Amino acid sequence: MTDGMSHEELKLDELHDHGGQGASLDNARVRQINAAVATEFRERSGSVGGPFEGRDLLLLTSIGRKSGEPRVNPLGYNTIDGHVYVCASHRGLPTDPGWVHNVRARKEITVELGREVFDALAVELRDGRYDEVFAQLLVESPWYADHQAMTDRVFPVFEIVRAQP
Repeated sequence: MTDGMSHEELKLDELHDHGGQGASLDNARVRQINAAVATEFRERSGSVGGPFEGRDLLLLTSIGRKSGEPRVNPLGYNTIDGHVYVCASHRGLPTDPGWVHNVRARKEITVELGREVFDALAVELRDGRYDEVFAQLLVESPWYADHQAMTDRVFPVFEIVRAQP
């Protein structure tokens, strides 16, 4: 882990305030947690322990729309009919996570999936395709229903489409 911190020391449950306020962490703390998870992901060839153990996880690197700096986000993903999808549930918070704003501004991303690193596009799903995929996500990853019950926000879903060489 980054700076020798464990998942417990990073308090990953901080990513969501269960006190009813719906407040999220400051950006610096989120980046610290993301960096620690990304380091472990890379050291263990795409797997991590703690609350993410056993989950399908990828690293999505986008360019910050305001900063212009690379932003690495560990994200759960689902594979449906050979297509990779990420859902921006933000653990039920009332706002979209920062990475959503970044990929809406610039959909060119870099993805780390296991040991593989590739360029891709984050394509936001709309209308009927969104409804179809989100219904499948709810079946495969039932925690999205728990997150959805916490907010009126519609969770953005993106397909990760590999860039053509």
